Amino acid sequence: MSITKLFDISRQSLLAFKTAIDVSSQNVANSTNPNYTRQRVLFATVGAENFKRGILGGGVAIQDVLRVRNELTDIQIRNYNSKFNEQDKRSEYLAQVESLFIEPNELGMGSVLNSFFNSWNELAVTPNSQVLRGKVIDSARLLSSKISSLNDGFKTVKTQALNEAKGLVDKLNQYIQEIQQLNKEIFLGKNAENNVAHLMDKRDEVMDEISKIANINYTIDNQGTFVLSIGGVFASDIYKLNQFELVEKNGKLALKTVDGDAYVNLNSGSLYGILNTYNDRIPHYQNRLDEFVVALMNSVNDLHSRGYTLHQSPATGVNFFTAYENGKLIINENILQDPNYIAASANGESGDGSIALQIFDLSARKDILNNKTFFDNYADIVTDLAREKSLNDKSQETNQIILQSLERQKANYIGVSIDEEMTNIIAYQKAYEASAKLVSVADQMLKTLINAV
Repeated sequence: MSITKLFDISRQSLLAFKTAIDVSSQNVANSTNPNYTRQRVLFATVGAENFKRGILGGGVAIQDVLRVRNELTDIQIRNYNSKFNEQDKRSEYLAQVESLFIEPNELGMGSVLNSFFNSWNELAVTPNSQVLRGKVIDSARLLSSKISSLNDGFKTVKTQALNEAKGLVDKLNQYIQEIQQLNKEIFLGKNAENNVAHLMDKRDEVMDEISKIANINYTIDNQGTFVLSIGGVFASDIYKLNQFELVEKNGKLALKTVDGDAYVNLNSGSLYGILNTYNDRIPHYQNRLDEFVVALMNSVNDLHSRGYTLHQSPATGVNFFTAYENGKLIINENILQDPNYIAASANGESGDGSIALQIFDLSARKDILNNKTFFDNYADIVTDLAREKSLNDKSQETNQIILQSLERQKANYIGVSIDEEMTNIIAYQKAYEASAKLVSVADQMLKTLINAV
């Protein structure tokens, strides 16, 4: 081996171990950064050459600086990110719907409905009482107000869900643009043989955020580019991207591409949790409430229209409620202006309260709606809502446990161990010092050779 070769080996060793120290120092500096991926130096022998008695090595060099990732764990985390955030949003909005009913409570629908029927029972005993007729009107007003309040609450929750969904779509479009830009920067950096680990960390971080919003699929091509699709629709690569918007389709909100008619098949993620609640779960409970109110209105009107008012010339055929529209149960304006329009009598005779009694008896009848009383029908709505939220909460907790376990696995791969890195730094430092001494040895040999000439 020539002396110049010895200098070359020493120089390459110094550079290699200096780079290794830099990498370990970077790891230590980012030990508390949750989005940082630990890097590992890969050494390789270089410049081997043949000579008469064998093969001489050419020293050591850095072959690569690797990011310590586990792609399978990343994929699983992103899948469970989508599931967890979907259930988290659904639980959030179901809780808001549940709070509208405020049951059990004296201001809840159950209590208000009970007061309404009881007022008819009291009127049946003393049908000519103006005070009791006023009480029927007051209880009906309270019932109507409660129904309006519930429907207004449904609208408010849907409006909030719509606004949040729009915000998430804007955020999703921003993330898609970031992925394309990072793909470009990573590609150019690799071609320039720069270390792009920090860019790849940023890209992984953005991918994690996208997975919280929607279900994603992605592949990594031979250029190291993430080819991303959302709900089966292409989103971005290094060359092009799609942007998305919310539109109404078949009376429901859907996500589609801005410059095309490709509809996204969402099945998880916070955006799906919101749209599913907006499109299906809130309308489901609102429709059940509508069915309940319509059945109540029709059954009361059916009996009331058969009765007679308390006028000097009793009238019949008067409906107690005139309509249920736009979420409002409307009481007959004539009744509101004149309590004598309440038809409590079955024959028009003063003192007869048999119609009022029949209206009270509606509270116990099971032949009007779903073979259950009105109270049981209403209780079913509240109970089913609570049950759905509870089941969703349990699924959310299960996925959270799985997600936390996967995050711990990920931390084991990408996390920085201070003790390990300090041990590596000491080893690299010793190797660096040895390489420096090798330069000194080569220098002494060169001087000896020169002095001998």
